[in-house]
Amino acid sequence: MQHCENKYINKKKQIALSLSRPSWCIPRTSILAKSSHKIFRIKRFLVRKQKQNHPIPQWIRMVTGNKIGYNSKRRHWRKTKLCL
Repeated sequence: MQHCENKYINKKKQIALSLSRPSWCIPRTSILAKSSHKIFRIKRFLVRKQKQNHPIPQWIRMVTGNKIGYNSKRRHWRKTKLCL
């Protein structure tokens, strides 16, 4: 799991939360990301990440002669979180 630093939680709260559950489990702004009423900055961020998460087109494999075979920056929704 990728660990995300949250700048807005002070150290004491961070230590108290880390004792009770794993650091990747702490809800930060996930409410904003999952809610139906998103602010525009969050929505734009999510759209950009969704666009980046596609496989490469087949014509790129043809042009490069299979030197570029896959998208190395592919992200799985469960394995790697976005750190909102």
